[in-house]
Amino acid sequence: MKLVFIINRIDTYRFFSTLINEGINRGNNIEIWHNYSNEYKLPLIEKSPFFNVSYEKVKFIKLLKKKSLIDFIRMSEAVDYFVSLNPVEFQIDKYLLEKIDGKWCIIQHGHDSFSTVWGWQAFNFDGDLLQKYNRLFFAYSDFFYNDKFKWIKRNSEAYQYNTNNYTFFSSEYTNMYSIGCTLHDKKTLNLEKNKIYCKYKIPQEKSIFLYLPFVFYPPRSTYGNEGTYSWQVAFSSVHRDFRGFKEHLKHFKIKHIVFFVAKKITYFLKMMLDKEARTWLLSKWNEEAVLKSVKLFCDKNNMVLVIKSKPQALDPYKSHKYASNIIIDEGLQNYPSKIQELISISSIVLGFQTSAVSETVIGKAHHINLECPDSNLAYNKARLENHHTKVGGKNNFPGVVTNMKIPEFISKFSNKNIDEFKVNEIARKKYMEKHIGSSCIFSAENFYDILDSNQ
Repeated sequence: MKLVFIINRIDTYRFFSTLINEGINRGNNIEIWHNYSNEYKLPLIEKSPFFNVSYEKVKFIKLLKKKSLIDFIRMSEAVDYFVSLNPVEFQIDKYLLEKIDGKWCIIQHGHDSFSTVWGWQAFNFDGDLLQKYNRLFFAYSDFFYNDKFKWIKRNSEAYQYNTNNYTFFSSEYTNMYSIGCTLHDKKTLNLEKNKIYCKYKIPQEKSIFLYLPFVFYPPRSTYGNEGTYSWQVAFSSVHRDFRGFKEHLKHFKIKHIVFFVAKKITYFLKMMLDKEARTWLLSKWNEEAVLKSVKLFCDKNNMVLVIKSKPQALDPYKSHKYASNIIIDEGLQNYPSKIQELISISSIVLGFQTSAVSETVIGKAHHINLECPDSNLAYNKARLENHHTKVGGKNNFPGVVTNMKIPEFISKFSNKNIDEFKVNEIARKKYMEKHIGSSCIFSAENFYDILDSNQ
């Protein structure tokens, strides 16, 4: 069997690595097409976890231009399946249809798979969403698939241009298979922990508390030109130290001081004109207060605080007051990723409504979800529903995922005991079945078994 994996960003490997590895184990021909026309998280071939693999049936191809994907599909020979994170993004003619019909595989990547279909037209893809070609959609679980399908349908009237997008999933052209989440396999769930401790210089004698910082990102709160990012400023950005800002610059100049000061003034005005932001500022409900509470909890419970941060996500000067182990993750390492390595040695993981909750549960750690106010998602009904924190949802599942509002966390968490955050195996099993797929460790094997049966 011959498969083509389409890599649009380097972090696409998070969901494809287990599949590629299993394909190699089965002796399949694997072509990995890297999209070099996409500058965001440019997927350099030499950064592939399979770049140096000693397997002669793996072939790398550079897609240098936007239209290169179409050109290579036209020239492709004897390809049994094309594997992508998204539906076909280009317009299909009769020649392309002959190449991809019944061969286009879409791998679920969290709720983003459904958000992309829901808001397809806003992404400015070249191709229409509802084109007539047979495709295979590989979901985590029946529950996840059906729940998100209903979500798209309920919110289909949110924008005039996407009222029929939900029919992509109900169409006769879409064949759905539940295989489990492809983030993990036996390799990533059996990492050598001693090597991870040594790699990151983390002491082994204590339990690990892994902190995933809040990411300041204004567009998240101004979606559709609605809302304001004032709350984000009050919680996160206004407390940034200039030294931390300077540290991320390759070539520091005086103009950067002007830029930093101008930003500070803009942020201050935004907060003062927003009631919610003023309340959070005056109440000192900010990320540094969250870190203080985590640090006190760790000291009380004899734990080591480790921060895994994206570049510029957290002020390094202030965070060093609370954690000696700060690991910067640029997203270039995959299979295993840095977060997979760190979760494997952690007892508790904390994040802000992050997709990492799935990896935490798979990795058998307890996840703490800090619930952000509705303004963080521009009060958008559909998006808030998609990221809800109701009991039983992926962000609030007693026994495995604890949800807390930020003010409550700041005031109460430091007094809690580590025993309150033990993983309940029964709850974890139910979470897996519902939100991840109970057979996720075998997801890659399930994927190929289905493809083989369709041959």
